[in-house]
Amino acid sequence: MANESVLKTIHPSDVKDLKFLIDSTRPNAVPEAYIQPLKYRPAKSDRASSTRHDTIPVVDLAKLKNGLRQDVISAIGSACEEWGFFQIINHGFSPLTGQRMLEATEKFFNLPVEDRMAYFSLDMTKPLRYGTSHNPTYDSALQWRDYMYLPCKLAEENVQTWPAVYRKEALDYVKEMNNLKEMLLELMSESLHLAPSTLRNVLGPDMLHNMVLNYYPACPQPDLTIGFREHSDKSTITILLQDGIGGLEVHHKDCWVPLQPLKDALLVNLGDVMEILSNGRYKSIAHRVTVNSNSKRLSIGSFYNVAYNAIIAPLPHCVDETHPLAFKEVMFMDFFKKFVSRDLDGKNALDYVRITSMEEPYSSK
Repeated sequence: MANESVLKTIHPSDVKDLKFLIDSTRPNAVPEAYIQPLKYRPAKSDRASSTRHDTIPVVDLAKLKNGLRQDVISAIGSACEEWGFFQIINHGFSPLTGQRMLEATEKFFNLPVEDRMAYFSLDMTKPLRYGTSHNPTYDSALQWRDYMYLPCKLAEENVQTWPAVYRKEALDYVKEMNNLKEMLLELMSESLHLAPSTLRNVLGPDMLHNMVLNYYPACPQPDLTIGFREHSDKSTITILLQDGIGGLEVHHKDCWVPLQPLKDALLVNLGDVMEILSNGRYKSIAHRVTVNSNSKRLSIGSFYNVAYNAIIAPLPHCVDETHPLAFKEVMFMDFFKKFVSRDLDGKNALDYVRITSMEEPYSSK
C-alpha cells in the first residue's frame, strides 16, 4: 500500500523517475505533485463530438509508385494547412523495425532505476539525457511521463553513447527513419511550390536529429493528471511511432480530437519551425497526451530540425501580398530555450517571434 503521507509531501523538483515512484509506492491515487490545474486536465466536454466526424488525415504513400505523386503532394499540402498532423501508410518503413524498437524501448524502462538514472539530467539542452515530466525545474505540476532523449545525427558515431539495451535496434530504426524523412521533406517542399530540395537545404548538413523514447505508465486517476501537456513541437517535422494504446489528442477547431492509431501507420506533425519557414501557411498544432488506468503507453518521436546556431525566418517564396511577413528572424537556440525554460502552455513560444500589427517587419538580408 502506498505511503500517502510521503506522496503528499513530494515536491515536483524532487521527482526524478516516475516509474520508480510507482513501482516503489504502488499509489492508488495520483500524488499531489502530479495533480494538474483544472485547465490542463483532460475533460470529456472539450473533445470533438461524434457528430463532427473530425479525423486526422491519412496519406497513402503507395500512390507515389502508381504515378499519382501530385495527388500525394496535394494531400500533404491540405493536411499541413488544415491540421499540421497526418498519418502515413504504405510508407516503406519496416513494421518489424518499429516493433523491435518498441520492444527495446520497453526493456530500457524496465532496467533497474540506477541504470536509467545514470543518464539523468535537468539540462534540457544536453543531447543525451533521461528525464521525467517536461522540465521539473519549471513545471508547476508534474506530468505522467518518463523519457529518454538521444542524439541521432551521425548515429554510427553516437551509438556507443546510447544505452546498450537498445543500441542495435535504435541504429536500424534511425537509418530507416532518415530515408523516410528525406522523402517527406521533398514532398512538403513541393506542396509549398518550392524546389524538392528546398527544405532539405534549409536544414542543411548540420541538421539536428533527436529521438525521444516516451513511457507513460498506467495511472490510478487519469482525469486528474496528463501525460504531456498541450504543446507544439519545436521541430521542423516530427515522425512518431506509437503502440496501439492511443492517448494522443490534437487541438483542432477549438476541440480535442483523439488520434486513433492505424496498424503500421506513422504519424507526421509539423513543428513551430515549419510554421515560421512557411510564414504561417502551414501550422504547428497544439497536441497533448492523455493517460489511462489500464495500460502503459510507449511512443518514439524522431525530431528533425535546423542546427542550434541556425537563423530561422520565413522563406522568401512564402511571403507575398496575401501572406505578409508574420515572423521575425531568430536563432534556433534562442527559440528553443524559450520552450524549455517555462511551463508548457500551448504554442506560446511562437509569440516570441511573431510580428504583431504594431511592429515593423524586418528586412530580410
